[in-house]
Amino acid sequence: MRRDKYWVPRICQAKAAHAMRNYIRTTDLALMSNWEKAEGVEITDPNMTFEQMVEYKQSKYGLSGQDIYKSIIESAPKSRSKVNHDLGFK
Repeated sequence: MRRDKYWVPRICQAKAAHAMRNYIRTTDLALMSNWEKAEGVEITDPNMTFEQMVEYKQSKYGLSGQDIYKSIIESAPKSRSKVNHDLGFK
């Protein structure tokens, strides 16, 4: 594994990506014009903690170790199509 002076452990990258995703998602819901739908999403599909996300990746995909963190980083910029559909987005 190459480590230069700017190397950051993958777990730190995953935590940062996860936190940013939750922040953006929360902000987007707060800015929605349809507050009822936004509140519904917060109830039915709340933000996961980092620990919950790790457990989810383990149980759903059977990932472990660094693969969990890599998956969190890769999925952070993606939205959930079911939530988008429920909110009326295309």
